[in-house]
Amino acid sequence: PPVQPIIRIEILCGNPDHDGHHTNVNPLSRPGVAGRNHNRVSLTWNQAYSFGQNTVVAGANLNGKIGPDLPFYENFNLGGFLNLSGYPFDGLSDQYPGLGRLIYYRRPGGSRPRLLGGLYTGGSLEAGRVCIVPGTLARAA
Repeated sequence: PPVQPIIRIEILCGNPDHDGHHTNVNPLSRPGVAGRNHNRVSLTWNQAYSFGQNTVVAGANLNGKIGPDLPFYENFNLGGFLNLSGYPFDGLSDQYPGLGRLIYYRRPGGSRPRLLGGLYTGGSLEAGRVCIVPGTLARAA
């Protein structure tokens, strides 16, 4: 059965891609075997700052289980583009992942580029960790 949201809180202020922020709180519940529900919560925050053709986005994702351990197929995943980019897509998996990122991008050309209007250049700095015990998320490896 699909994951059912218990309640979802999403706050958008301004344009979250250029000058604004995006906050999302998403608790989820899915029926499990023997009447045990698999309960999870996801917290996401992104804040964008623009100056001229440049934009910097700071963000964080924290996820975790609520209650009994999740089966392996319900774990949270990290890896892939802007989600620990050096790892393969969904290459890391466990019960309590955390991710912090700082993204910079720039629109080349003047204020209204003609040829490359939808093209941006940039890079990201990302740090994250997955663990099975919530208290170990902040410890160094």
